[in-house]
Amino acid sequence: MTDYKLVGVPSAKEKGTYILSANGEVFAVTVADSTKTRVAEPLGSNNELLCKPQESITAVYVKVNADTGKLSPQQRVGLLLGLSKHLSLRSDQMSLAAKPKDLVDSSAALVSGPGDAASSDDVSVISWVVGCGAVKSHHMDILENLESSAKDGSIGKLLGIPVSSWQVQSNQPKKITTRRLKRDVRATSTPSPEAPSSGKPPCDC
Repeated sequence: MTDYKLVGVPSAKEKGTYILSANGEVFAVTVADSTKTRVAEPLGSNNELLCKPQESITAVYVKVNADTGKLSPQQRVGLLLGLSKHLSLRSDQMSLAAKPKDLVDSSAALVSGPGDAASSDDVSVISWVVGCGAVKSHHMDILENLESSAKDGSIGKLLGIPVSSWQVQSNQPKKITTRRLKRDVRATSTPSPEAPSSGKPPCDC
């Protein structure tokens, strides 16, 4: 049987099952909702770290001034491949989506920074998971690269689409903090009355 490699970044409206035919062989491809619980790994890594159901998910969201519905399939793939290569991350562990209201919440940001352009009406979000609560240590240098290259326009020039902002966000509500990225980016669950928190844990270094 011939091996085929399919590459694509479907939009939300393209969910469903598709029957494809190639060289006389018929097969099905199902586009389903993604489950963002896998921590992104560097290029060449075969590690697979999944966050447990009880753990908070900490992810990066990069906002670009583009409407995914107006981008060609090649442009969507190019966005993920371009940014993943620049940051030395596996592209298959990054996602691209139109910006629903509940995806990027500024009140939940642990740290954030500007891009090279003001936000437009058409906004899409490139995201990936950086930790199950605390940010994994291998992402700290990646986040510093993201901070500097988003602000100076390097990423916007590489992608051909301006970046308006980025943020690290936990699924637990957090107060917005706009500042220079520090190496102690962290996330904790909301403390319970029975177990008062004595402080936030450091990154998973």
